[in-house]
Amino acid sequence: MLNPSPLAPRRVYAIPPLGRLYERLGTWSWPLVRLALGAPLIPHGVHKLSGLVGVDLGRSAGFFETTDAAFGPLLSYTLAMTEIVAGLLVIGAKPESG
Repeated sequence: MLNPSPLAPRRVYAIPPLGRLYERLGTWSWPLVRLALGAPLIPHGVHKLSGLVGVDLGRSAGFFETTDAAFGPLLSYTLAMTEIVAGLLVIGAKPESG
């Protein structure tokens, strides 16, 4: 193996003893981040639409109406659908090329 050039940028890890793990999981890092950020959104939105465990569109609409927001039911439905669609888009995002 060739010695790296002294001018080449050196990798600095947050926890240096885990350097090998960082190298192995490097290609999986962004998919894991997208999964960790997008996956909770989907069940949260489905939960609002399905009305399980006491949270439903009616309660969400009631909350919006207490804040003097017009169209409480429309806002609560839009919020639930936005959570579902955003979660799917975050998980399925195409990696940036370049």
